[in-house]
Amino acid sequence: TTNIVNLNRYASSSDGGANGLARVGAVQWSVDLSHVATYLDASGKQLNEFTLRLVTHPSDATRPYDVYLSYDSPADGISLASISPDDAAANYADFYWPSRGSAAGDFVGGTHKVLAVDHLGDLDLGSDLAVMFGAGVRQVNLILLSGAFLSNRTIEVGDGSGITFRASLPHVPSPFEEFVAGYPSLVGSDALPGADPDGDGMCNVAEFLFGRSSPVSGADVSRPVGAQVDGHMTLSFLVPVNAVFSGTPFPSTLVDGVLVTVEGSSGLPGSDAAVEEMAGEAVPSPPPAGYSWRSFRLQEPMSALPRGFLRIRLETQ
Repeated sequence: TTNIVNLNRYASSSDGGANGLARVGAVQWSVDLSHVATYLDASGKQLNEFTLRLVTHPSDATRPYDVYLSYDSPADGISLASISPDDAAANYADFYWPSRGSAAGDFVGGTHKVLAVDHLGDLDLGSDLAVMFGAGVRQVNLILLSGAFLSNRTIEVGDGSGITFRASLPHVPSPFEEFVAGYPSLVGSDALPGADPDGDGMCNVAEFLFGRSSPVSGADVSRPVGAQVDGHMTLSFLVPVNAVFSGTPFPSTLVDGVLVTVEGSSGLPGSDAAVEEMAGEAVPSPPPAGYSWRSFRLQEPMSALPRGFLRIRLETQ
């Protein structure tokens, strides 16, 4: 809601030397932030940005104004108060006069905080509002007063003024991120999927997918195993038991947030040789709980290819 009023210093007399009554123009915006809180609670989202912007008319660029914020906050020692069109003298005494001589950031009269004094042009109060919202404040009165006694000191609040906020669902760590978080020494670039901090030839995402082996020690690596079986080049590797491969010419699966694709080629670089999953699985070593060995081969026998290559592409999603 909005109140727009004149706050007269005197009811019927001039302020010595001024041409007219000593007036202070006031605009109050009463803002109910509980609607934002209700939305965030219902959606499960978190607040990313809070903006309250006042856009003034270009002709007001040389006209200063003061900005007060009133809200209920025991921590700041102030209570919610407002201006009213019914009692101009009280408004003047409550808000304007006590704040003269105050600086931005001061708390005045137990009712308001001075946000700006003799401010010119537009004003962005997003940071102030976001902090108070985070502290539990839900009812706010934003009050603008003209910064001079003369009646022609007015401020026009223009289009583009108001409150906007942006929210998003909180980040849920992927299984890979949770895996890396279990190794506090992995920081910065060493925590990236393609990094190999222990220098064992297996990047972090491979250590994660192929049996959750340690990315900081090469002693327990479960590596893919290549072989020739019945004249075909084969490759066996560990994956979670719930992985389901499909697709041609290169079978793939999305498991634990990683897209796994088995590709084949007759040369490097390239991907020109179809791959198929083998019906039986090779078991180079007993798999850890929750994992199984899966085996793939080039469809063409080695006798039909000048050379053959199999590779596993891992892409975190």
